[in-house]
Amino acid sequence: MKVERLVFKNTLTLGIGKTVGDITLFCFLIYFSRSFGQDALGQYAFAMSVGGLLTLLVSLGLNTYAIREISKDTRCGPEFVGQLFALRSICALLCLGLLWLIALVIDSLPETRQILLIIGTYHILQKLIGIFNVGFLAHEEMKCPTVLGILERMIILMAGSLGIYYSLTPVLTLTVYPVSASIILLASFLLFRIRYGKPVFRFHYPFIITAIRQASPFLVIMILAQFYDRIGLIILTLMKGEAVTGIFMAGDRFLSTINGFSAVFATALFPSISRLSMEKKEDLNRLTDWAFRMAFIFIFPLASMIYILSDQFILLAFGDKFGASAAMLRIACWSLVLFAFNRILSIVLIASYRQGELVRIRIIAYISYFFLSILLIWEFSYLGLAWSKIITETGVFLFTLSCAAKVSPSVSTLKRFIVPAALCLLFIVGFSFTGGGSLLAAALFAALFVTITVVFEVVHAEDLKLLKIWLIKKGQ
Repeated sequence: MKVERLVFKNTLTLGIGKTVGDITLFCFLIYFSRSFGQDALGQYAFAMSVGGLLTLLVSLGLNTYAIREISKDTRCGPEFVGQLFALRSICALLCLGLLWLIALVIDSLPETRQILLIIGTYHILQKLIGIFNVGFLAHEEMKCPTVLGILERMIILMAGSLGIYYSLTPVLTLTVYPVSASIILLASFLLFRIRYGKPVFRFHYPFIITAIRQASPFLVIMILAQFYDRIGLIILTLMKGEAVTGIFMAGDRFLSTINGFSAVFATALFPSISRLSMEKKEDLNRLTDWAFRMAFIFIFPLASMIYILSDQFILLAFGDKFGASAAMLRIACWSLVLFAFNRILSIVLIASYRQGELVRIRIIAYISYFFLSILLIWEFSYLGLAWSKIITETGVFLFTLSCAAKVSPSVSTLKRFIVPAALCLLFIVGFSFTGGGSLLAAALFAALFVTITVVFEVVHAEDLKLLKIWLIKKGQ
C-alpha cells in the first residue's frame, strides 16, 4: 500500500505540473501567434522540430539508464549525475556546433536561422537540466522537477509577454526560452546539491563507456519513437495531401494530449518498479498488478467515452470543418489503452535489464508499421493510418506481454480484463446500431462500467482506501 500510495501521489504531482505547464505555454503561443502572425509561428515550429531531433545526440538515452541505476542505490546519485553531466556537456557543445552549421547552410530567411539557433540552444539546455531531474525522479521526489518546470514556463509567459507588449521582434521575444532554461539549470544544480550532495563533475572514461553502452538501447528506442510519430504523417501527406493530413492531425493531437498523462504515470512508476526489481518479487508483482488495474480503470472508460462522444469532441475542439476527424477518432481512441499497457510492460522489461528484447520488438513493429501504413493509406486514406497504429500497438502489446510475463508473473493477470472489456464493448457496439443519443449512451456506459468493475473485482477495496488516504492526508 505504501508504494502504491507514493506512485499515486507522484503521478498526481507530475500531472498537475504538466497541466499547468502546458496551459501556460499554450497561452504564450496564442499571444505570440496573434501578435506576429503565421510566418513567425511557422519559424518557431520548424525550430522546435529540428532542435528536438538534434538533441537526441545530447540525450543518448542516458536519462532512463540513470533513473534505473540511481533508484536501485540512491547513494550513487551525486557521482552518476556529475559524470553524466560532464558527458552531456561535451555532447551539448558538439550539438551546438552542428546547430550553427545547419543554420548557415539552410536556405531560409535570416530570422528563421536566428530562431533556429535560439530554440536549438533552449533544447540543449533542457537536456542538461534533465540530468538533475534524473536525480529528483530516481529519489521519487517529483515536486522538485514539477515546481521547476512550472517556474520555467511562467518565466517564458511573463517575460515573453512583456517582449510582445513592448513590440520586440519575434527573434528577441523568443530569447526568453534559453534565458529561462539557464535560470532553471542553475536552480536545478543548487537544489540537487542541497538535497543530495555536490555532483562529482569528472569524466571517468570507463564509467562513461559503460554508461553509453548500457544506455544505447534506450537511445534506439527514442529514435524509433521519433520515427513512429512522424513517418505515418509524412506518408499520408505525400500520398493524400495536406488537407487529409489535417483531418488526421485533429484527432491525433487530441489523443496525444491524453497519452501524455499515461506517460506521466509511467514516469512516476518507473523508479518504484526499478527499486522493487532488486528486492522482493512479490512486492514487484503487487505493484505491477496495481498499475495495470489503474490503467484499465482510468484509460478504458476514457477511450470508450471518446468513441461514444467523438462527434461532439471534434465539433467542440475544432469546429465543423474537421467533422471527418470523428471517424478517425473512433478507431484511434483504442490506442490509448494499448499505449498505457505498453508503457507499463516496457518499464517492467527495462527495470529487469531486458531492454534488448524491447528494442527488437520495437524495430520489427515499426518497420511493419511503415509498410502497413503505405498499404492501408493507399486504400483507406487517413482511416488507414489510424488502423495502422492500432494494429502496430496491438502487436507490440502481445509480444511485450509475452516477454514481461517471464519477469513478473502478475503480468498474466491482464487476462482478467478480457470479460469486463468485452461486455463494455458489446454495449458500445450495440448502442451505436440503435442510433440513440450519444449523451444517453455515455451516461448508461458510465453506470455499466462501474457495475462491471465491482462485479468482476477490478476495483479493490484497497484502491478506494488509497484514494481516501491521499485526499485526506495529501501525502505520506
